[in-house]
Amino acid sequence: MVADKLEQFHEHADSSCSSGHTALPIVEERDHRSLLVVDDNDMNRDLLSRRLRRRGYDVTVATGGADAIDCLTRSSFDAILLDIMMPNVNGWDVLKWIRDRHSREQLPVIMVTAKDTAEDIVRALELGANDYLTKPFDLKVVLARVATHVSLKRTSQSMAALNQKLAELARHDALTGVLNRNTFIELFQAEWQRSKRYQRPLSCVMLDIDFFKRINDTFGHATGDRVLEQVAHILRSNSRTSDLVGRFGGEEFCILLSETAEQNAVTWCERVRQRIAELAIPVDGQEVKISASFGLTSHTGELPRPKQLIEQADEAMLIAKRLGRNRVVVFERLRELGGRDESPIWGRLTAKEIMIPLGDSLSPQETISEAVRLIQSEGVESITVLNADGLVAGVIDVDDIMTATLAGKRLDSPIQNLMKTQLVTYRVETRAREICEFLCRSTVRQVLIVDGEKPLGKIRRADFMRWISQSYCNTEAESLESQLSPILSVR
Repeated sequence: MVADKLEQFHEHADSSCSSGHTALPIVEERDHRSLLVVDDNDMNRDLLSRRLRRRGYDVTVATGGADAIDCLTRSSFDAILLDIMMPNVNGWDVLKWIRDRHSREQLPVIMVTAKDTAEDIVRALELGANDYLTKPFDLKVVLARVATHVSLKRTSQSMAALNQKLAELARHDALTGVLNRNTFIELFQAEWQRSKRYQRPLSCVMLDIDFFKRINDTFGHATGDRVLEQVAHILRSNSRTSDLVGRFGGEEFCILLSETAEQNAVTWCERVRQRIAELAIPVDGQEVKISASFGLTSHTGELPRPKQLIEQADEAMLIAKRLGRNRVVVFERLRELGGRDESPIWGRLTAKEIMIPLGDSLSPQETISEAVRLIQSEGVESITVLNADGLVAGVIDVDDIMTATLAGKRLDSPIQNLMKTQLVTYRVETRAREICEFLCRSTVRQVLIVDGEKPLGKIRRADFMRWISQSYCNTEAESLESQLSPILSVR
């Protein structure tokens, strides 16, 4: 009865406030914001809980410290109003228990107590209380403090959720939802360290969507985006939580399969390749069919560094595309392609039979302008530089010229200070398989072929691809296919 009369008095006081006063924060019923009121005094506890419920809060009451801890283990709350002076488990004990588990931002605690000394207030704040109210309390002040701390908690939660979302966006590709390149490489490094330490298998897959530019040009970029989203969905749905899936370029994806040896990795690639080949995206009454080319590298124990693994998978993927697309190529088997002495095709090939002529060359004294003109007229990316004796002095390519112009070099500057002088050369009689193996396992794009010291020609990766493609279609195709079968996975 006393609590009811006090409540009626405060309600009357609220209604008699002039309209010029600032209104107290009101919590809407639909917010369902929950509070825990802890007090061993029945009158105080009932008065507070009734007024708070009238303000739209869901209120749970606890008659003491042990009861409060029990409530906190079973339910979550937006704020707690906590008395200090309680038998057995007091407010200090409850506050310590809470702060061992929740921060001030996660669970605000307002101390409501008759203890009003400076020492008590300081102690409460040092133990982690968010606020401190002394009895007898003004209910309007209590309601205002509660509304403020609940609002601050909700704001903190919203900010934390927003920050988490921003962090996720910063680590993921916006279109496909898979990891972006930087994050993928960062996580790849950690998994590589773990696999190396514990001698566990690791497989890296590079995937490229076939004829993606044609899809964009024919059906538009919106359709291209749908293709990327569908492929990414297939990759995610066929991967484990321990695997990494990242978007590397426009239509390139890289996948790290942890704890996966070569045989299982090939099985995974084949399953995903088939899922992609089954896709049919409807566009204006037509169906866009999709395929993808896969490059795979697998290692256990002494692992190449992550960059090398990615390069190896990329090399294998390039060969998959050159050999007709929509297939899987295993990098580790490429040495078998170039290392079988009994091979009727590779066994008789030398550098001379695959190389292409050097074409026009430059001297070290010629200018950047001359190099630009020759590269454009020849339709190539690099030009060989010969000295006065006709021996190789270096190579200058498009990258060298662009770097020089960005650095402010004049077009009439000589190329001798720009050209690359560290070159890879092979003798003309070198077995082709040896050169193929080198190009497959390195980032070098071409090698020079010499007879003694005299340059005769060059072999690029594309020249091997051209030869493989031609051989695959000639009268020895059956023999070549037999050689490639450990490398290719074609269904």
